[in-house]
Amino acid sequence: MIKPTVNEGFVKPIRIITLAAAAVVIAGVFGTLIHFIEPYTFPTVFEGIWWALVTASTVGYGDFAPVTLTGRIFGMILIITGIGLFTTYITTLASAAVTSQANYLTGKKAFTRDGHLIIIGWNERSRQTIIKLREAGYKNRIVLIDDTLEMNPAKEHTFHFIRGIGSHDEILNKANIKEASTVLITAGQSRDEYQSDTFTVMCLLAINGLNPEVRCIAEILTEEQTENAKRAGADTILKANSVLSSVMEQSVINQDESPVVIDRFNRQFKIEFLPVQLEFLQKNINEVKEILLKKQYIFIGIKKGADVELLPLPNYVVKQDDEIIAGRF
Repeated sequence: MIKPTVNEGFVKPIRIITLAAAAVVIAGVFGTLIHFIEPYTFPTVFEGIWWALVTASTVGYGDFAPVTLTGRIFGMILIITGIGLFTTYITTLASAAVTSQANYLTGKKAFTRDGHLIIIGWNERSRQTIIKLREAGYKNRIVLIDDTLEMNPAKEHTFHFIRGIGSHDEILNKANIKEASTVLITAGQSRDEYQSDTFTVMCLLAINGLNPEVRCIAEILTEEQTENAKRAGADTILKANSVLSSVMEQSVINQDESPVVIDRFNRQFKIEFLPVQLEFLQKNINEVKEILLKKQYIFIGIKKGADVELLPLPNYVVKQDDEIIAGRF
């Protein structure tokens, strides 16, 4: 793929303002002077300014034009000085627009809105999460942080992309972490399990240092790093390997449930977190499944504080502080 050549810096707004002010001053000065030089051709100062703007911008309507030698020499001076200034101004505006768009596509443009979701790490899970959030009517803006991508992977620009390492303060501030509502950290594909979890913990520490109030959801691959993630500030921990191991186990043991397990995250499948009511309290998993089936729900797992456990052991007894994860079509 051909990489676009991108100017690392933005066109400074002060330059655009200065050029615009200079253009206005030149139009005002030349327009006023031509009115006094040829008062019959340019009856008011406004007509003089109009002529100066039309001439300097090379539009040239021809409705006003100097007829005296002095006026024409004056017009020549305006053409020589004004056209260069106006051309520079228009070129600067175009350059600013192109640079801004290029910086947006390549992840160099800061995010300035608030109440957004930050996702750290681009992979298939991130992509599917964004798709399902949009399909579910999630209205908050989404910011993706990733250091492996060179350009925004979303063709329809459904999220803001920032290129960089999610554990660095500079990148988190560029994503406006202090105004974010939620952060989701996914396990990186380019790292081994230990490195991935270490990176997740580093991200949590950096995030907690910049915004202790933001809700953090972290994907952890190794059991050893679970407690570290909790201490680093994770509000919810997703044990990806434990989930997959449980699904594989249930698929092997309970063949009749395999189609349900495989299709559990079908696009038409709606997942809900149900509070533990009296009918679920102190019931084991098999009893909970039977109650949910009567209500046309499919049991998925249990949320215990910050931990999410899919397909727990059948002898697990549901407690008051648990949440039941279930879904239905």
